[in-house]
Amino acid sequence: VLDVSENPLAPSPKKMDAVSVKPAMLVLAALHHFGTLHCVRLWADQVDAVPDVLTWKSMSSLSALDLNGGGISELTEDFADLKALRRLNLRQNCLASLPAALCRLQGLTSLDISHNQLQHLPQSFGKLKGLVELNLRRNELRALP
Repeated sequence: VLDVSENPLAPSPKKMDAVSVKPAMLVLAALHHFGTLHCVRLWADQVDAVPDVLTWKSMSSLSALDLNGGGISELTEDFADLKALRRLNLRQNCLASLPAALCRLQGLTSLDISHNQLQHLPQSFGKLKGLVELNLRRNELRALP
């Protein structure tokens, strides 16, 4: 388990694409070096985007990912490469939509996407048959697929 949540990590003087990089973003970008990592927790505005350099395929053993309280506004299609993922917490981010690829995570049992800006769910959302726990609270959903 890697948990760097609730630490007063100082902003990094390093620059990427002419913007300051949050320390937790550097941690997230380096996660592919931890091939046997099972759980990652980065909370409280430590992550505002999932870096392009992150290759989910290299984290094949990851079963729990907690990105609660960041500013993430988009997930990429390759997120579905997390085949072992069972628990996903994206609570309190800025997501307006979810990629359809997320629905390929057949082993997912817990999904918290509450407190986002979701207006709709992917049409294939019903394929997540293993979900035991689903939190959609405080979004902008008008209908369910």
